[in-house]
Amino acid sequence: MTPCTLLHDYECGDVTDEQLEDVWTGDTMREFKQTTVSEVIPEDCRTCDALEYCGGGCRWWSWNVDDTLAGRDPRFCQNMQYFVDEILPMVEERTETKPTPL
Repeated sequence: MTPCTLLHDYECGDVTDEQLEDVWTGDTMREFKQTTVSEVIPEDCRTCDALEYCGGGCRWWSWNVDDTLAGRDPRFCQNMQYFVDEILPMVEERTETKPTPL
């Protein structure tokens, strides 16, 4: 079991050998669940106006490229910045309301 279907290397346990509750409350899963977004957001993301929508990006990409959950995905950043700069204003104009982040 992994916390994300893409984080294959971040194995938290095997539910065929262990009880689901034991895997869910195990050390690896607990460490992952206790990690806050603010702990893994790269420094240059902290002042980005897209942060409230992206949450710092994809943890899989960070793990895959930088072998850490705290890396940055430039492609994701580019897409989110486009969303904030171009898409949100269109939505706001058409709905006369500001969309809220998840």
